[in-house]
Amino acid sequence: MAGQSSGSHPPRHLVDLFVPQQQPAPDPEDIRPASDAWLRNPAWTDGGTDPVQRYFSEAEMQATIRAHWPRVMALHEDDRLKALENGCAIPQLPKVIADLLRPHPPHRAQTPVFAINAHAAIRHENANDAARAAAPSDIFTINVVLHKAVLEKVATRSGQKLVEKVKPFSENIRSEFTGAWSRHDFFHKIVYKAHGIVGQYGIGDPCGPCAKAWHTGFSKSTSFNIASNEGFVAFQDSVLNKRGVCNIYVDIEASELQGFRINPNDVENPLHAALDSPDIELTDGTLVPHVAIYSAKDQANGAIILELQKRWEGCPQHKDENGKAAVCYRFGNVHVPLNMRRLSLWSDAIHADKATKEQPPDLPEFGGLPEPKPRGRTGPHPAIETTPSVPAASSDLTSITPLLMTVIVKQAMDMISASGSHRQHSASPSRRRRSASPRSSPPPSSPIPSNDSELHEFLLALLAKKGIDFTSFEEALAAEEYSPGILAAVPVQELCELTRSPKGRVMKMQQFSISWSAKIEKRVGRRHHT
Repeated sequence: MAGQSSGSHPPRHLVDLFVPQQQPAPDPEDIRPASDAWLRNPAWTDGGTDPVQRYFSEAEMQATIRAHWPRVMALHEDDRLKALENGCAIPQLPKVIADLLRPHPPHRAQTPVFAINAHAAIRHENANDAARAAAPSDIFTINVVLHKAVLEKVATRSGQKLVEKVKPFSENIRSEFTGAWSRHDFFHKIVYKAHGIVGQYGIGDPCGPCAKAWHTGFSKSTSFNIASNEGFVAFQDSVLNKRGVCNIYVDIEASELQGFRINPNDVENPLHAALDSPDIELTDGTLVPHVAIYSAKDQANGAIILELQKRWEGCPQHKDENGKAAVCYRFGNVHVPLNMRRLSLWSDAIHADKATKEQPPDLPEFGGLPEPKPRGRTGPHPAIETTPSVPAASSDLTSITPLLMTVIVKQAMDMISASGSHRQHSASPSRRRRSASPRSSPPPSSPIPSNDSELHEFLLALLAKKGIDFTSFEEALAAEEYSPGILAAVPVQELCELTRSPKGRVMKMQQFSISWSAKIEKRVGRRHHT
């Protein structure tokens, strides 16, 4: 068959193709057709033609190949170009075709010139193709796919709503990739650069973020995990050892990058680094305070504050935020912590000649810890005694006036209380307080019906509340001894026959009898308690 491999050891019938043969070559009219598959790999049978061609001698096969030699060269050139385009290895010529191009030593002088030139040209092209395939390029075409979530409008039964979906975003980039690159270089120069997120995300020193990478000859299912340095080195070696055209593919999830987002506040400001440089300090004085920004008063108070801190430091009872002895003004058992606010007030008073370093100003801030405030109607003053006290001779009239007014008001109230029995109550209407106790008298209500009149009262209430008139059937119900308490248990059909009424009206009467009987029982129980 035409697809038969050349490894079946066919006879060397094409070795002397371009040398004179003892048998005469067939005429052009006798040349048989040949298929492309047979010309790529000659065999004893060509099944690609109609009818099928069978060869029984070496001369027939040699004559057919010689007649179709331009087609053989064109087919070989097509195969070579396709291999270069797809990044595959250059296919080697079958042994039969290669033997045709190899001159026979005994007949080298008789080999035709066109055969020698063809052999040299093909050998030169094969050498160029092999050199081109063996030298991998440092510039690669890299496809980076970033899967990130987007919001899309989805039609639902209640209308459109936004739904989060993960979609792939593909970007291509042409970049170099050498063995000197690290995982850090690969992510920043290829992955992040392709999608324009350089500077927004970083990578972890030991590992991360997770990403898959593969190249020509591999698939996503057999990709490399370049999250760690070991996986990246394996991927790098595989790419650099690849012969021919090699494309790189990277697949990464946006959710994997969230943990590696760079906070803009954490980025080192080059201006700050420059200001911290000792050279800038020597030339511009960046670490020297500018006295001009402080007023003369602030400068004077600053010196006084330093003297006050030195005078009152070393409190044995209090500690500052650093665990050292605090700065406190001490007067007997009174300790007033001197914070910056109190120190500023004290320094202002000293600057105004209203205080000294030993005596603070007369301000509430230096009065010690605040005492607990009294609570009650009397306020911060003690309660006034009900018995009048004789004022001292040294007190003036202003100081005893409130006390005298209190005594006069109390005596007037006592006189009013003594005459309280003659008070006219017509001015204030009497108010009756209702107690929540169950023993209190109930509000006036209708009397409880007796057993004889219970049915009659029920029928009257049914007529008044529901508008259902069954008073004409009172004698019939009484004859059956149907009381309101048992009407709900009587079958509906029996009551319908007795009252000649529809079922709905009878059922309404039964429901009303239940509520009416419950109210009567509640009133009877309340009366018994009373």
